[in-house]
Amino acid sequence: MQLDDAASSGAVRASHGVLICLLGSFRVVKLGRTVPFRAGGKAEALLTSLALRDRHHAPREALLDSLWPESDLARASRSLSTLVHDLRTLLGDALAGRSPVTPADGGYELNVDAGIRIDIREFDALVSRGDRHKRAGDVATAIRSYEAALQFYRGDVCSVRDVRAIVERERTRACYLSLLGYLADHHFKAADYPTALHHAVRLLLHDPCREDAHRAGDALPRAPGRARPGAAAVPDLSGDPGAGVRRPPGAGHDGVVRPHPYRPGQRLTEHSAEVDRDPRPRLIRS
Repeated sequence: MQLDDAASSGAVRASHGVLICLLGSFRVVKLGRTVPFRAGGKAEALLTSLALRDRHHAPREALLDSLWPESDLARASRSLSTLVHDLRTLLGDALAGRSPVTPADGGYELNVDAGIRIDIREFDALVSRGDRHKRAGDVATAIRSYEAALQFYRGDVCSVRDVRAIVERERTRACYLSLLGYLADHHFKAADYPTALHHAVRLLLHDPCREDAHRAGDALPRAPGRARPGAAAVPDLSGDPGAGVRRPPGAGHDGVVRPHPYRPGQRLTEHSAEVDRDPRPRLIRS
């Protein structure tokens, strides 16, 4: 599907500026290339913390307590200043020499004015744009915005270190699943069955209990022998109970394993395969 100019300019493979990605796994994309960061390092923790906060700003004391909880104030302050300087050295060439993290209001913030972007923010912007077009009756443009938003969602928010991150993870995940459900339904109604099936399968991979995706899968025309999305292979027990069916140990003719009756005062021991062919635990009176 072709994206409009606004959507394609927000592609994940950014050719300008710096994109901080928190959906799926942490990564930083500079001028279209992924910048290596030490996994779980201080730079990752600082950028993640700022990206998840309101206005992408955090008080200086909060950052010091989060990044260097065991250090004294003077040493932690020097470490924070060094870290901010190192980030400018690493990413500043994509921001016209400006620092990606700048001091502001007694703390630090991401320099979005210089070209810092966050994938969650891009995802939300595309969803909001699609919602506006849908309310205005321009469904085709809304669908393109929604499809563009899906490109940013590579997985759930990678950081769950505090309540703020958990709330953001659940919010973006719910929005993503709603998008998949809407797009699957839209493409089904438009008779674009391969695309509808694609979105329904993605929805079921994230949430196997979604009834709307199961209904869409059931309604899709499919080739003979193809199972609907999310359907498990179930043996046919309507005919001969033993025909071609390998039942689990202890199962009845209907394939269901039922527990052995148990009475108080009895204890269970493992059965011996040489003596007792019944695979259920034997009851030994104590």
